Amino acid sequence: MKVSLKDRIRRFVSRLAETFRYAPAETAVAVYAFLICALIREEVIENDGYALLLPLFFTFSFVTNRWCRRGAWRIVYYLSPLLALPLLAADVGDWTRTVAYPVTLVVCALTVLASDWQSDNERFVERALRYVYDLLSALLLALTAFLALMAIFHSIVYIFNIFTGISSGFTTYAAMSAFVLLAPVCFLAFNRTSDREQGVRPNPFFDVLLNYVLSPTVLIYTAILYLYFAMIVLRWELPKGGIAYLVFGYAIVATVLRACQPMLLRRMYDWYYGRFSLIALPALAMFWTGVGYRVQQYGFTQDRVYLAVCGAIMTVTILLFFSRRSGRYLYVAALSGVLLAVFTYIPGVTAAAIGIRSQMQRAERIVVRLGLADASGRLILQKRPDADSVYREDYRRLYESFEYLVRNCPAGFMAERYGVDDSFALQNEVISQVLEWYVSVPWATELTPQEDPQRNSVLLESDGAPVDISGYRTLRAVQNYENGQRLYADLSRDTLSIKDNDGSLLFRRGLEDMLREKLSGSGYAVRDTVPVAALDSMKSALLQYETDSVKVVFDMVRLSRFPELRIEYVSVGFFLEK
Repeated sequence: MKVSLKDRIRRFVSRLAETFRYAPAETAVAVYAFLICALIREEVIENDGYALLLPLFFTFSFVTNRWCRRGAWRIVYYLSPLLALPLLAADVGDWTRTVAYPVTLVVCALTVLASDWQSDNERFVERALRYVYDLLSALLLALTAFLALMAIFHSIVYIFNIFTGISSGFTTYAAMSAFVLLAPVCFLAFNRTSDREQGVRPNPFFDVLLNYVLSPTVLIYTAILYLYFAMIVLRWELPKGGIAYLVFGYAIVATVLRACQPMLLRRMYDWYYGRFSLIALPALAMFWTGVGYRVQQYGFTQDRVYLAVCGAIMTVTILLFFSRRSGRYLYVAALSGVLLAVFTYIPGVTAAAIGIRSQMQRAERIVVRLGLADASGRLILQKRPDADSVYREDYRRLYESFEYLVRNCPAGFMAERYGVDDSFALQNEVISQVLEWYVSVPWATELTPQEDPQRNSVLLESDGAPVDISGYRTLRAVQNYENGQRLYADLSRDTLSIKDNDGSLLFRRGLEDMLREKLSGSGYAVRDTVPVAALDSMKSALLQYETDSVKVVFDMVRLSRFPELRIEYVSVGFFLEK
């Protein structure tokens, strides 16, 4: 039976009305979010960071709608949008730029997944897939509406040459309408329909993606990790530091694919995913060995604390699924949300606090060992002798800890606790001169900078050096672009030309000829591989070019060393005439 456009519109409006009745608080938060974004755009509200909290308020109302459906508890749901009001006056900009904000988004997603308390694995995965599908569908619909609106508006602007002054504002409001207002409402409507449906229909594309692309990739990755495990065991060496991140990513992907197996038409890899807990044990051993070694060597940082927390979640998940009775994705989601929340929000045990304590303990152990502090624990502000270079690794670790503490502690903390403001002060006032460069360059193996024989580009800059004008009648500043008002330099076809503001030519010379003349008498030619140190020693000569009647002074010259020496670019500062 063919459905008319009028019936389709009536059905869509009816569906939206039902959504408003079913989810009035979430709809109110979406409307509130649109108004807040508009006020921020018009600079009525200056708290830009507040807009990033709006998804959290929407999630809170969405979850309370599922938890508080009957009786007096329903009042909690109706009042849930009010949570957004007290934080409107709070300065949350700094918080939204910390790692706590993305972790909070993850906790929100995990809370939504666990909100139905569905302990049956198949039903849990079905619900999770429907959330993802509904969200992507809502975003796709919002994007389509936004692009269609843009096409119509900008076509009108182009054809009729009207509304040209409001293009930017219209685009902003159209984007806000689509993604801040329409997308959440569509998600609610789609999710309402998903609540009524049972099961997920097998999808051939989903089948091909998992069976012929992702699962074979996981098998290959498993083989790679087993080969690496065998290699480090035979060589009796520690795994590389980054292996922990690779193992965690591998475990996450494999766990998600394992969860999706019941949704497939053909379950080709049950033999692998059914034994995954056992198969993953060598990778788990490498993970904790790598994490333990990094922490023992460098101490905890905020990132390493979160890595350890994620490792704990991964380990518990793998152990839970040794048994069919205990292996529940609901438990994994709940445990993940609780652990991440504990190490993000509870004072004293946050990842940030643990990282600061660990780096302070690391720094203070080194300070005591090297005798760098007085009785109060503050550093003795006296340059250490060059003989301290035998403790180069200790000084580098101390510098690293100070860098971390400066980034993560309140202003003034370092000066109050250690007597220096930051790692630069430590470098300049305490660390021996021979170690100053070494401690600040993590990859350095020598005490002094070593020339890289493969370095290609060399940049020479004048740094405002004075210009010798003796013997010259005029000195004029040169622009490196044409505007019809001053002298300008034109660099084209490997030739430098300097022209007056009316376009008349004052100077022209090929870059290769200029370089060849400058190298004459230096012992080098353009076809030689000239050492960087030699070019640095010729800096003052290369930054100017003279003829019998004129001098060109460069602000900057960039040279390329391979396959032969050549000038890549110049910036002219002054032009002098006799």
